[in-house]
Amino acid sequence: MNPFVLFAHKVSALASGMIEKIVRLMAEPVIRITGVPWDESKWESLFQFVKFCMIGVSNVLVSYSINISTLLFLRRIAPGFQFDYVIANTAAFLLSVLWSYYWNSRKVFKTENAGGGPKTGNTLTERLRPLLRTYASYAFSGIILNNVLSTFWIHVVGV
Repeated sequence: MNPFVLFAHKVSALASGMIEKIVRLMAEPVIRITGVPWDESKWESLFQFVKFCMIGVSNVLVSYSINISTLLFLRRIAPGFQFDYVIANTAAFLLSVLWSYYWNSRKVFKTENAGGGPKTGNTLTERLRPLLRTYASYAFSGIILNNVLSTFWIHVVGV
């Protein structure tokens, strides 16, 4: 495994464990006071939601960083290019959806095969199909709507 990916997985597991402990410490008194019936499956669902939110926040940071970096790069190599924001929005979309898909499939929505290990597709098609579905589901808001609104705000409103 790539050393960067291995390091990222270890940091993610450490952060996830710490956040799980913090959430339990904060939620347990509330659960006891309210008398809500609570079992381990509800904890698992709550932690899945927390992990999903954490990946969502990291995804926003990744998307914003890629967008700004691409804009700065394009303005340096092609000053005066009017539609640099379209390229930046597209690059940010493509890479941030890949980021989100990767981490959600590894840390949030894990499925297991019959042998107990993580389920992985055997063929390239089996591995790409869910990723392409993810891109398709976010395409309208991530590419089309984002670029239409950016064009409106930049060229019509002048922001």
